[in-house]
Amino acid sequence: MENFEPESEQSSHDLPSNSNPTFTLTASSLVYLREVSKWGRFLGIVGLVGLGISLIGYIILTIAVRANPFGRSGNFPSHIDVSSYTFYMTIPWLVVIIAYFFPIWWLYQFATKLRDALNLKNSNVLEESFLFLKKQYKFMGILVIVLIALYFLIFIIAMLSILSGALGRFN
Repeated sequence: MENFEPESEQSSHDLPSNSNPTFTLTASSLVYLREVSKWGRFLGIVGLVGLGISLIGYIILTIAVRANPFGRSGNFPSHIDVSSYTFYMTIPWLVVIIAYFFPIWWLYQFATKLRDALNLKNSNVLEESFLFLKKQYKFMGILVIVLIALYFLIFIIAMLSILSGALGRFN
């Protein structure tokens, strides 16, 4: 069993009434946490590599679209300018890459710090690892709220469009 004692700066009113000021991890808990750190590092590395490949793919696609003469030869719709097309492609792609970078990085940091905390038996490093996990969950929670709001807004706009189209038939 490992003892991870809370810092002295934490006051007793922050702890639930039934909690013990010293926190003990069982051998099974340590095994589970070691496994979590391994899988977290794996997922973090795969995520970062995936983001890197995505960024490289985006750069190659942008260069290919700009260098390809189909934008000037008539094969590309004449009302679409290739430079504006690549610009408007850039914004969503970069937003997605940036939005995914932070939670993946925080997952990797959590797993790395967790592994270090367990190896060093250091509660400060353990606390730091959980800070990264908290950041990841908070970010993902906010992202889910934003996406739900966006879906709701799209639904409202679609319903208003359908309604205005239906009302337009009667005029």
